[in-house]
Amino acid sequence: LAFLRDPTAYRNCLLVEQPNTDFAQTIVRQVLFDAAALPELERLAHGDDAELAALAAQAAKETRYHARHARDWFVRLGDGSDESYRRMQAALDALWVFTPELFAGRAEIRAELEALVETATLALPDDPPYPASGGRRGVHSEHLDHLLSEMQCVARAHPGAEW
Repeated sequence: LAFLRDPTAYRNCLLVEQPNTDFAQTIVRQVLFDAAALPELERLAHGDDAELAALAAQAAKETRYHARHARDWFVRLGDGSDESYRRMQAALDALWVFTPELFAGRAEIRAELEALVETATLALPDDPPYPASGGRRGVHSEHLDHLLSEMQCVARAHPGAEW
């Protein structure tokens, strides 16, 4: 499932396929993704399917750790030097276009992010007039092709190999 599917067979938010151009981009992307993923994992951890609930509980535990770490860096860099502020603001401006796909109908998550952005002394970008979306329907950016060619090169070069 992971190594031999074409891009249109993937269902993911477009945010996760954006390139990491620098550390600020990585941190902003992680903060935005964790803000959406953690509530979903916590919801699944309390579901009726015991196996799924156990997996989600473990993933939520790990995501909480990563979210805390990324948020610390978010504030440290946003409220840091002129250069780190500039890079963080540029990353937030570039990636904010992907948030409507993540936070539709989830005002409490947006409120938490607004508070975090303020703590980091950054400016919340305007909501995009044409938000990026489609990844969950199999419509992806050109970046996914590059990611998949890296991830799939060994499996495609050695079909049927056992790992």
